[in-house]
Amino acid sequence: MAITPSRQRNAVSEGAALGILMCGRERMPSGVGLSFAFEGAWRRWADPNKSQFRQVSTDIAKGLNGYIALTHADGGKHSHHLYWEREGSDFVIRAFREWPDGVVPEEVAASIDGGVAPDGWLSLASELLRRVDDWNPAQ
Repeated sequence: MAITPSRQRNAVSEGAALGILMCGRERMPSGVGLSFAFEGAWRRWADPNKSQFRQVSTDIAKGLNGYIALTHADGGKHSHHLYWEREGSDFVIRAFREWPDGVVPEEVAASIDGGVAPDGWLSLASELLRRVDDWNPAQ
């Protein structure tokens, strides 16, 4: 069964958040660099399940800023475990529930639509962070 456009957007946003947490970060700087970094990372992402998220590809192709695609799952959206919140000039990843020993990637990934394994979200986040760091070397 196809994933609805709204759920595709939430899944990519929550999955990217998971990958970023797996890279040891929980905060992303806002700005044009984040948009370009996500758009480039999304185009390059080669996960076999990427086709489950055609709406995100369409949104970006039609000019949606990458940071909006990345941070789509805010506290009011129907994501399962993780969401984005604006804090000052940054975007911060938050969890809906307490994770005493840290987020469990396998558990979070299993709840996200599209069937992407934790390593898939990690590969998207790694490319995103590489691009963010190239754009903003003070990170």
